[in-house]
Amino acid sequence: MPEQIFEWGTEELQAQMLAATGAELERCSKPLVLRVEERRREGAFWVLKVSAQSRRGEVLDESLEAGKVWWPEPVKGSADILSVLPEENQITLRYCVAPPPDAGGHLLIYPARYLEKVQDAWKDMAWVREVHAWIQGPLRNPATDPNAVPRPVAPKVPLRPSQALSFDLLAREVSFLWGPPGTGKTHTLGYLLAHLLLRKPKAKVLLLSTTNSAVDQALVAVDKALQVMSATEGRCESLRGKCQRLGSRFVASQYEGREHLLPALNKYLIRELAELEAKKPDPEDIQAFARWKERDEGLRAEMKAQVLQLVAKSSLVAMTTTRAAFGLKDLCECPQFDYLVFDESSQVGLAHALLLAPLGRRVLFAGDPQQLRPVAQSEDDEVDLLFAHSMFDLLDREVHGTCFLEEQSRMAEPICRVVSDLFYQGRLKVAEDCHANLEWRRFRRMPTTPTFRRHLHLEPVAEEWKWSQAYGGPIRYPSATQIVDRIAELLPHLPAKDMLVLTPFRAQRALLRSLLRRLAEEQGQPEFKKVRVSTVHRAQGMECHTVFFDPVSGDSEWLKSPAMACLINVALSRAQARLVVHLSPGDRKHNPLLGRLASIMKAAQSIEEVQERTTAPTGGIRIQKALLPVRPPPKPEAADQNPEPVSQAPSEEENRVAPKDPVAATGQVGVPAGGLLVALAQHYGPDQTHLLRRALGVSYQEMRAWLADPATIPPSELPRIQTAFTTVFLPSPTTTNRSLP
Repeated sequence: MPEQIFEWGTEELQAQMLAATGAELERCSKPLVLRVEERRREGAFWVLKVSAQSRRGEVLDESLEAGKVWWPEPVKGSADILSVLPEENQITLRYCVAPPPDAGGHLLIYPARYLEKVQDAWKDMAWVREVHAWIQGPLRNPATDPNAVPRPVAPKVPLRPSQALSFDLLAREVSFLWGPPGTGKTHTLGYLLAHLLLRKPKAKVLLLSTTNSAVDQALVAVDKALQVMSATEGRCESLRGKCQRLGSRFVASQYEGREHLLPALNKYLIRELAELEAKKPDPEDIQAFARWKERDEGLRAEMKAQVLQLVAKSSLVAMTTTRAAFGLKDLCECPQFDYLVFDESSQVGLAHALLLAPLGRRVLFAGDPQQLRPVAQSEDDEVDLLFAHSMFDLLDREVHGTCFLEEQSRMAEPICRVVSDLFYQGRLKVAEDCHANLEWRRFRRMPTTPTFRRHLHLEPVAEEWKWSQAYGGPIRYPSATQIVDRIAELLPHLPAKDMLVLTPFRAQRALLRSLLRRLAEEQGQPEFKKVRVSTVHRAQGMECHTVFFDPVSGDSEWLKSPAMACLINVALSRAQARLVVHLSPGDRKHNPLLGRLASIMKAAQSIEEVQERTTAPTGGIRIQKALLPVRPPPKPEAADQNPEPVSQAPSEEENRVAPKDPVAATGQVGVPAGGLLVALAQHYGPDQTHLLRRALGVSYQEMRAWLADPATIPPSELPRIQTAFTTVFLPSPTTTNRSLP
């Protein structure tokens, strides 16, 4: 368990870190061996069709672009990788010092050895002592600053109630901001840091995140917050110029109109980069793509700046965790930062996070451990401990400041309910401001077709997955064709940009893309090729109106692991208005999480069907709340921050959700109980009515009478039917779920 880190002395901490980084570095440094299937020359470039020959589970990926490739025969040579087309198993090489091998030959791709810098840093005993002191001090027994930045006045900061509570974290030495999908974690972080800079203009802040894109989003969020606050606080405008981005691999389009965030003085260079990105050619046009890439690399080379100079003149510096590890010695020479903020820290392994944590007097970890987590390639136990666990695994609510963002604005209510019950113990809900937002509600009203009428759709798949040699991994052709058929049905009513297909396996992604391309050619509709198809790992940060999720191989041990539950959460929570899940009998039977997902979605479908049947044409009866069982609010623990008072009397919401008098609540006798009973009956089916009778504790005669005429159900039976419904469809969260703060 990660808690054993607290028992290590300085020398043991160093030994464990060096052993883990060494094992992971050895595993990551092994070359990817590719067999050449075909080759052709196009001018100065070589285009190769290849297949992977080593490292189980490793396939071609766009991340290999700009990497180095080497071959031993027929003539030793090397080259740069210009582009990668994973679905075509194709790579294009440039700067070849010799012709690459023909069909049957082999290539070796050596990945970048980023971990060498991390390993070198752990060899520095002086810094290891700093890390050990931080673990035993602020991490184990964090202090509270009585003179911390006060919480801002609510009208000046456009935040929701749970988001506003995050400002209390600024007073703690170590704190955690837990932001589930759609809760506006980055938006909240932007205002939190903007408020900090405003109230403490001499403070130094280091903002870190896992990827260049995440760094860009977090930094731009701070700048946007300062821009909004400048309407009432004149000092905010000058503070915008003291926030800087370190590193050249930024997304230039993010900085149009925000060139002051980049250390380069030439604002025209930024605009040229943004224009260049917008004109990125198709990688299949090799000559054009090569010219584009050379210009892009040349412009970015001009953007590099020195760390010490940048930190000295800035109030806030933003960079990736990898860039911080590379420049750790320079950062250590700077005065200690007043605040160190890790965005997306739930994806940063302990070996990285602990190494960088002493850079700040106060450290804030923002993320969501129920989404994508750190990944360790080595199967060594020490590596798993220090690379596959994040700082959230060391979260102790009794000593650390915590804030859980419980209001989300991405998912329609039925989708939110599924995600909330599966992963967040029912605490995640649709934000109140969304209900009053006409545009938000209008976007989540869906065009209906014979197949699609509701927010949630569970599609049965008759066959299980198969291994495909052609695609190099597991595929499921029946579910792939189902998805393509559903896209064809929706496309006349919904733009392709509003549809997203997600799967955990690259092989299934390649199959889906090929089917969509074929359909586009057969029907002469290029729109089919515009539908996004992605692996779930690459979907973090995405959101879309309609999401199709195909787990393909739910019975695989990999997908059944607790860590992969987070991956399923990412897939489901990308959907804004419609979620379509394709599950086979094997998926439901052998994967407990997918089985529970199916039960919850079936319940939701039954409820919506009851609503459709019982809603009057003239506006209908509001029964949605009455049909859902009520979860009691969590009891606040003594150590929780800002616990809300518990009212002894039932609230207006409770009285409306679980009324004692169904007639008064709905205007129709027995509608709530009848709706729940119909959903239960559909779940058990005609062959298992005896199980339904036992669950309800009634006679066959009573049950048949109630099903024939739900209006005859006595109001006193509603609690018993609700209990049976909750037991069947909304069981307690699985043991893989974390305890929420």
